[in-house]
Amino acid sequence: NAFAKNLELNVAFETPIPREIVGDPVRARQVVTNLVGNAIKFTESGEVLVRVDVIDQTGDEAALRFSVADTGIGIPPDRIEAIFNAFEQADNSTTRQFGGTGLGLAISRRLVELLGGAISVESEVNYGSTFSFTIPLRVVRASEGAQQDSRRGQALPSELRELQVLLVDDNDTSRGILREMIASWGFECFEADSAEAACELLRRTDRDRSCPTLALIDVLMPGTDGFALAKRIQTDWPAIGCVMLLSAGHQDCNLSRCDRLGLRWHLLKPPQPSELLETILNAWGCDEPIGGESPAAAMLFPEPSRPLRVLLAEDSPVNQKLAVGLLTRAGHRVTLAGNGREALEQLRNASFDLVLMDVQMPEIDGLQATAAIRADEARRNGHGRTPIVAMTAHAMAGDRERCLAAGMDGYLSKPIRAHTLLATIQEVMAQFPATKVEDSTADETHDFDWSTALNVVQGDQDLLRELVDAFLTECPRLMQEIEVALEQNDAEQLRIAAHTLKGSVRYFGAEAAMSVAFDLELAGKEGRFSGVDGKLAQLQDELNRLLPPLMSFAKTGQLA
Repeated sequence: NAFAKNLELNVAFETPIPREIVGDPVRARQVVTNLVGNAIKFTESGEVLVRVDVIDQTGDEAALRFSVADTGIGIPPDRIEAIFNAFEQADNSTTRQFGGTGLGLAISRRLVELLGGAISVESEVNYGSTFSFTIPLRVVRASEGAQQDSRRGQALPSELRELQVLLVDDNDTSRGILREMIASWGFECFEADSAEAACELLRRTDRDRSCPTLALIDVLMPGTDGFALAKRIQTDWPAIGCVMLLSAGHQDCNLSRCDRLGLRWHLLKPPQPSELLETILNAWGCDEPIGGESPAAAMLFPEPSRPLRVLLAEDSPVNQKLAVGLLTRAGHRVTLAGNGREALEQLRNASFDLVLMDVQMPEIDGLQATAAIRADEARRNGHGRTPIVAMTAHAMAGDRERCLAAGMDGYLSKPIRAHTLLATIQEVMAQFPATKVEDSTADETHDFDWSTALNVVQGDQDLLRELVDAFLTECPRLMQEIEVALEQNDAEQLRIAAHTLKGSVRYFGAEAAMSVAFDLELAGKEGRFSGVDGKLAQLQDELNRLLPPLMSFAKTGQLA
C-alpha cells in the first residue's frame, strides 16, 4: 500500500460536488480502486493524488471527472494503448514492464464505457502518469441548488467563524488540500511545513496576541515529528487544542502514542471533508449539535432518500435507545434484536432493507450472525443480499477489514453520532441495487457456456449478476497479488491468491484458468518459483478469454 512505500496519498475535490447524484457507486469505486492500485504499484517515491471535479453541469445532468495522478515511472506513448488492451495480448516487453496493469485497466475501460463515460491517460516517462475518467450522472434536486459544497460556511454559527487553525504538514499537496477545506468553512488558516516552522509561527502570533485556537498536525514529518510538536504545544501553548493526522500503516502505534499524550482527536489521512470538519468542531468544544443538528451533517449530508426497514441487532439498552431514536427521527422503521440469534430469527421470518449489527453480542456475536445470514442467502434461491453494517466499540486497527471479510457491507465505530450513522447508511444503501446504465455499444463476446454459473445460482440471473460483479472487482486485485508474490518470492501470498482465484473462476466453469491457478497455488505451497513465470502469462491469457462475456453480461444483463 501507499504507506508501505512511504508515498503520500491525497484526495482533492476541485469543485463543489452536487449533494445528491444518481449513478453506479459500486462500479465507479471499482475503477478508482484499480487506478489507485496501479498508481501505487508503479510509484517508488512521491505521491498519488486523486482529484474529483464537475466539468459540466446543465439542469439535472452533470459530468463528474475522476483523476488519479502519480509521480511514478510513466508510460512511453507507444505503449499506452497496449496496456489498456489486456483482451488483445500486449507484446512481451509491455507485459514485463507494465505487467499487472492491463487486466485492471481493460476492466476499468469497459466499466467506464458501461457507465456512459470515457477514460484517458496522460503520461511522461520518469515523471508520472495521470489516468482520468469522466462519467455522466443525474443530479437530484438540482433546482434547489443543494450542493455538497464545503464553501457553505454561512451554515456555521457566527461564533465558530472566529476559529483559527494552525496547519502543520510537510507535504505541499496535502497541505494545500487541507488549507482549501479549512478556508472554505470560513476559518482562518496558518501554515507551517515543519515542527520548527510551526513553533516559530506560534511564538510570533503569541507576541501579536493572534495565536491559533487549534493545531492540525501531520504525524509523519522529517526532523521533529508531529507527536513531539504536539507535546511542545501542550507545554508552551496549553490553550491550543491538537488534532493529529495519522497514517494507516502505523495506526496501532500512533493511537497508543495519542493515548499516552492525552491527544483525544485524531484522523486517518487523507480525511474526508465531513470527518475533518466534525473533528475540528469537536476538538474546539462543539460536542453538542448546534441548532439541533451537527454543522457537518447540515452542510455535507443529504436527507435519507427513502424510509428503510431496519433490523437493529444490539444488546445494550442504552445503545438501542439512542440508535432507535436517531433512525426513527430520520424516517426509518426499526425492529430490535437483542443478540445474533434473535437477529437470525427475525431475518428468517421477515424482510429488511438493512441490518445494523453490533459485533460484540452474547450467544451469537455479530460476525457469526453475519456468516449465518450469508449462508442462508446462498441457500435460498432468488433471495437477494441484505446489506449489513457493523457497529463496534473497540475501533481497533483491522476491525473494519475483519467485518468486511465476514460479509458485512459497512462499518461504524461507537459512540455513534447521528450524521456518521446516516451517512454510512446512505453510502451502503447506494450499492443496493446498483443503478443500471444503458449502453448502446456492441460488446466483444466469445462463445461461452453459462451452464456451470447458472447451476451455481440455481437459474437466478439477478444473483448471477451479483456474482459477476463481485468477480470483476476481485479478479484484478488477485492477479496483482499473484504478480507481487512472484516478484517477491512470497510463497504464502502466492498460495492464498492463486487458491482464491481458482475458487472464483470455478463458478464460471473456466477449467483452463482453474488448472493454471492450481499450478500456481501448488507452486506457492511447495515454495517453488523456478519455471512459474510463464504460468502468470498463461493465466492472463485464460482470463482474457473469460472476461469479455462476463463484461457483456454485466453491461446488458443478457447471456451471450
